Amino acid sequence: MKSSKGILIMGMLVTTFIFSCKEEENDTTNFLLNSTVERGAEVPSNWFSSDGGQAYEVGLSVEEAYSPRKSLKISSQNKIEDDFALWGQSIRSDIPVGRNLILKARIKGNLSGQGVSIAIRTNRGVDRLQFVTTQGDTTISGEFDWTEYSVSLDDISSETDNLLVYLIYLPETSGEVYFDDITLTVD
Repeated sequence: MKSSKGILIMGMLVTTFIFSCKEEENDTTNFLLNSTVERGAEVPSNWFSSDGGQAYEVGLSVEEAYSPRKSLKISSQNKIEDDFALWGQSIRSDIPVGRNLILKARIKGNLSGQGVSIAIRTNRGVDRLQFVTTQGDTTISGEFDWTEYSVSLDDISSETDNLLVYLIYLPETSGEVYFDDITLTVD
């Protein structure tokens, strides 16, 4: 009888341990797909871009990468006023309502002017609910090697039905920038 109780208690402890480990794994889940931008030929799978209809080069780079071979690139020879370019990704399922999110990206640049920023936005349909960016808080400009930057968004609104992440080449910027190893995880 004692051994049956011992086995039952041991089984309960093992089950509790497994479920607590599984919860920890969920907390480190990257909500972004193709975060190392390795999949895709001309345009990386799961990513969209916008060049603002101006003189930006927005593409996939094989010249620079943090890991392993490709990165997202934006460049411009001219400082364009009142316009910007970006890379982005949309998340429409498994939104962690009530939780905090952190967006991290490895960035390498040779930029003058305002530089770049990273941002998280929550929407209900197309209407913005929440928005946070590094712009104004963290300057990402100048000449620098691969550096990790991050931004956090707290308490995801229960009205959220889609999340967007943006890697933004700001107005009045020239030079080139590369983004790689981009993650969006629960903080």
